[in-house]
Order: sequence, then C-alpha cells, then structure tokens
Amino acid sequence: LPRRIFVPLERSEASASILPHAELLATELGAELILATVIAPIEVRAAALVQMHVPLDDAMIATRQAAAARFLADVAEPLRARGLRVQTTVLLHHQAATAILQGAERADAEVIAMTTHARRGLRRMVLGSTTDKVTRGTSRTMLLSRPSEDVVV
Repeated sequence: LPRRIFVPLERSEASASILPHAELLATELGAELILATVIAPIEVRAAALVQMHVPLDDAMIATRQAAAARFLADVAEPLRARGLRVQTTVLLHHQAATAILQGAERADAEVIAMTTHARRGLRRMVLGSTTDKVTRGTSRTMLLSRPSEDVVV
C-alpha cells in the first residue's frame, strides 16, 4: 500500500481542491502527505508578443521560498491537527512538471495527487499542461481531480 502521497500545490483555491481527496486517501491508507510547491528561479515578463525570462536574484528567491514555506505550513497545520502525518517542501525549478517529478522521486512517494485545470484547445496549446507532463513522465499512481465549477481557475 502507498506510504507517501505527494501533493503539489499552487496558491489557488483550484489547486487546493485536491486536499480533501488526498486527506481521505492518506487517512484510509495510514499514509503520509508530502505537500509541495514550486518556486521558479526566473520571472516571465510579457511585452507585446515577446516573453522575457528574467533570472531572480538570491534575495528575491529567498523571499519567495519563505512565503511558499509559510503557505505550506498554513495548509499543513489543520491536516496535522486532524492526526495526519504531513511534510512540506519548497521546490526550486524553472519547470513545474520537472520539479514535481523530481520531488516525488526524492520523497519516495508512491502516489502523486494533483488537480487538473482540464484546459483544451488553444488555451492548452499556449499554456501547456503541467498535469499532463507529470502524468506522462511518471510510473507512479496518479490521483487527479478537476476543480468543481464554482472554483475559479
């Protein structure tokens, strides 16, 4: 049975909608939750039709990592209060999917639980799909959830 469930989160209500499902699975299996978020060491700026990738300085990265750690601590606290074992990790990578795959590997997680925005057509072509890249890049079990219609994506 899975012992660790890797849960990548963004700071959004849509992303957090996976938590009740991951919590239920962790409770039923006695598994540990590993909550993660990805911080990119670059900032993407758009000017007209051109995107520029600007590297962040060490101080800005440290500030973003600290904010991400606080976010994860706030998410983990009520889960721990309900008796779950929870770890948190902030991942630094310029590609979210790669960071998630590497983080799940390092955590030795058997399951990756995440939301999918279910983008289609042009929007998916332009924005890509982190969930799709993770699903195609892993042999781990995936628990996927699409946010309900009342959650703003």
